[in-house]
Amino acid sequence: MTIIGEGDVTVDPEAVSYIYGDVVTLTATADPGWTFAGWSGDATGTDDVTTVTITGDAVVTATFILLPDLYVSKTVTPTADVELGDMVTYTIELVNQGDATAMGIVLTDTLPAGVLFDAFVVNAGAAEEDAGVITWSGDLAKDETLTITFTATVEEDETLYNTTITNAVEFTSDNAGGGADEASFRVKWLYRVLLLMVMKNYTP
Repeated sequence: MTIIGEGDVTVDPEAVSYIYGDVVTLTATADPGWTFAGWSGDATGTDDVTTVTITGDAVVTATFILLPDLYVSKTVTPTADVELGDMVTYTIELVNQGDATAMGIVLTDTLPAGVLFDAFVVNAGAAEEDAGVITWSGDLAKDETLTITFTATVEEDETLYNTTITNAVEFTSDNAGGGADEASFRVKWLYRVLLLMVMKNYTP
């Protein structure tokens, strides 16, 4: 038995030698951070449990690979002194830092109240927008980065003055867990100038 990567294989029944026709069950168990990739040699397939019928010398290899490691980040520019009606630019990056493809990813970014979606600037992953909700789904190979950049406009609503507007992006994956990040910008202060008029009585 040969093991590639980090994991263990149990053999049932376990014996020094076998006779022709014996059926041996092999069970692969990956170490933390690893996943079982498959059997090769006299056993095939990707199920973690397989059987081998002994008909001669048998050579089996169990291969384990690192799990995908997804990291998401979200930024916005500018981050302060934003006027009503101004445009801000959001950038989302989803990076697979692991050694395996991340499968079944669903990424969601819901714009907060007071911000209206404008347009995609970079959309290599073919994300979609509907009613202020940006979504992307798919797989991400190892060492691959998904980048989504879009613009949004701050609404002409005076209640937004001197507020911090924050929104988050989040993702889930079939084999890489989930994660989230957020970005914030601040709408500028509203300064009002109060002019006092002083009237004096004048008697000639």
